[in-house]
Amino acid sequence: MYLLPRHACTLSPSTPMSPSSTPLGHFNLVLAANLIDRLHTPSLFLNQLPLLLQTPGSILVLTSPYTWLEDFTPRSEWIGGFTRKTVKNVDGKEVEVEEEVSTIQGLEEKLSNVFELLETKDLPFVIYETRRKFQFTVAQCSIWRRK
Repeated sequence: MYLLPRHACTLSPSTPMSPSSTPLGHFNLVLAANLIDRLHTPSLFLNQLPLLLQTPGSILVLTSPYTWLEDFTPRSEWIGGFTRKTVKNVDGKEVEVEEEVSTIQGLEEKLSNVFELLETKDLPFVIYETRRKFQFTVAQCSIWRRK
């Protein structure tokens, strides 16, 4: 086991919920596990990722079951899990249609200018709630590389 000396660590009051105005630093890897759908303003967190992962080739790993709930995130801030109206050309006519937007689609819209999506994978996991109750969930893991 390797322990870091206390002087080598700095605690910052910044959290994904309330980012600090002071940069956290630059990293080669950021892991955000079961976080994105629990943030009040997930776009704020996503917008900060290019500042944390500045080196081309740096890796971002997001994993979440995408259980968007208004208890955590106002519906207007959801990255996916909703329908939106768009205009499409159907037989030469512009028609307003509703399309479902998945969270991975929303993430691609928000991140693709700076990050390349390398892979997605389903990750099943179990949450122990009580002695007799377990919750089986499948998270989606997406792996991104800084361009």
